[in-house]
Amino acid sequence: MPNMIIKIDNEENDDWIKFRSREQELRIHDEIARELSQHKTTVKEFAQNIINKLKGGPGSGNFGHAGRPGKVGGSASSNFGWGKARALVAAPLKTTHVADFNKTFKNVKEFMALYEGDINSIKQAQSDSDKKVREINKEMRAEYKKDYPDWKRISSLRGDLKRAKLEKKENEKKIEKLNEEMRQRFNAPGITAPKFDDAFSAQMQGIYGSRNKSGVIEDFKESIKEVTESGIFGEHVTGGKLIVIQATDNASDAGCFRQKDSVIEQSPEQISKLGTGWASLTLYHEMGHWIEVNAPQAAKIKKRLEKFFVDRVKNQKPKFEYNMVLKPDAFITPYVGRLYRSADPVFMIDLPNGRKMGFSPEEVLSTGIEFMVTKPAYFMMKDPEHFALTVSIMMGVPE
Repeated sequence: MPNMIIKIDNEENDDWIKFRSREQELRIHDEIARELSQHKTTVKEFAQNIINKLKGGPGSGNFGHAGRPGKVGGSASSNFGWGKARALVAAPLKTTHVADFNKTFKNVKEFMALYEGDINSIKQAQSDSDKKVREINKEMRAEYKKDYPDWKRISSLRGDLKRAKLEKKENEKKIEKLNEEMRQRFNAPGITAPKFDDAFSAQMQGIYGSRNKSGVIEDFKESIKEVTESGIFGEHVTGGKLIVIQATDNASDAGCFRQKDSVIEQSPEQISKLGTGWASLTLYHEMGHWIEVNAPQAAKIKKRLEKFFVDRVKNQKPKFEYNMVLKPDAFITPYVGRLYRSADPVFMIDLPNGRKMGFSPEEVLSTGIEFMVTKPAYFMMKDPEHFALTVSIMMGVPE
């Protein structure tokens, strides 16, 4: 795992420290959890003490002091003893895998051609299975409505329905096999939704009941580790820039991107509740927003994303649902079509309140990355155009 950085920040103290090793990182995080949970010091004293420990004393420059990239405003909740102290971590992402991908494939079409036959075959089999299930259900309903149903025929149809559903499951297994193979091509780990059980709930109660955040921080670090060890964020995308991921208890969900400060914000508390796999998926999504703002080719990427979106939805009227403005099209998920207020709008939209405002799409790349690292074969089958755009940006190959 790349070296990480911790920032201790309060109103009167702002400094950045770089860990030398994983062991030092774990030891310091344990100290943070212990001192804060026991309320031994004020926030100001605590922040300075930790900085001094890491640096080997004021002004010593030991432990690889990393400089001061810049202050980020705001403060965290004091519900669990954090006061205004916050931890921020950042890591340069691996880039070697992208070069290997480029040596193998000249463009996205060449990559897609490798899987096109299998995906089309599965797609046709899925369509046939769905049609068969509909036809069997239709015939069974008609038979049940008769004054004298043919129970022998109904029994036979039930057998046919069971076989048709088994065929659907086999198709799903084939898709998942392709998903795994394609994820390995991107060097992106598979992510599954967490499972909740009594032991997990008891663990969470133990963490928060004793005001001990060390377990939460471990979950947070695991989600960071999974994403930073993925190969899809090439240097052509990140430009080698430091990517700041801020741990906060202010986040209303697992994460968000603060465009003003170019900081990805994640809640360790929510990560522990959701599981590190779900948190990693959120981080992949927020990295998409980071790329649109910070990548060396950000302006070019933004134009490509906007052109793709406009071509798909230009004749659609906006929808206003769940406090969102949407142009859902036939995207893999309607969330791709979410629009945000913009100073440099792509669309001028008449709102239900009579006002007219400018909006732009900002979820095309983020949601594309989500599906690229979880269900790439399914993504290619459902929306090959969006798939090709996402892969070409993330892997640095022409469309």
